[in-house]
Amino acid sequence: SHSPDHDSSAPGVLLQVLPIALHRNRDLLRRKVHAAAIGMRPHVDALLVGYGNCGGALRGATGVLDNDIPLFFPTDEGAPLDDCVGISLGRTCYQRERRETPGTYFATVGWCNHWKQMFGSSTGVSSAMVQRVFARYERLVIVESAVMTERLRARAEELCRLAGLRSESVAGSVTRLGRALNAALEALRPRHAK
Repeated sequence: SHSPDHDSSAPGVLLQVLPIALHRNRDLLRRKVHAAAIGMRPHVDALLVGYGNCGGALRGATGVLDNDIPLFFPTDEGAPLDDCVGISLGRTCYQRERRETPGTYFATVGWCNHWKQMFGSSTGVSSAMVQRVFARYERLVIVESAVMTERLRARAEELCRLAGLRSESVAGSVTRLGRALNAALEALRPRHAK
């Protein structure tokens, strides 16, 4: 970090959270991530981008972000991941769950917390609308993690009731994000060891 109050012998972390549901519009996602990267450039020595490829929006992200500082993304098996579900589950588990039941929708912590807002409401959502959106799905897989709470799980169960989906859980983790953060910190270590 370039902050004047920051101890330059150890890298710091600056976090910027972008709005929910950007994945629904690839061009908007690309623009928002690009603007965030440009805005953070004067303050950081590297960027950890906590997104997957998101439908191809960030594929080849070096060109997308047009940035001259090192970029780090969560990966698995040496390759970038498709989306936030892949980041949480890992490539093998994600593919296995999709093959097991093709009509599966995955609910990460963020999705459990914000699904009503993604439907355009923070309070009530009509059952008819939810059933229409999820007509081709048969199950909702709640992606468990260390930050999943009972309140968030209850929100996902509410969606299941409205949509007529069965609910299952699968263990997720922040391991791939942690590895990307460690790779960024390791890459910065020579700069901060001086």
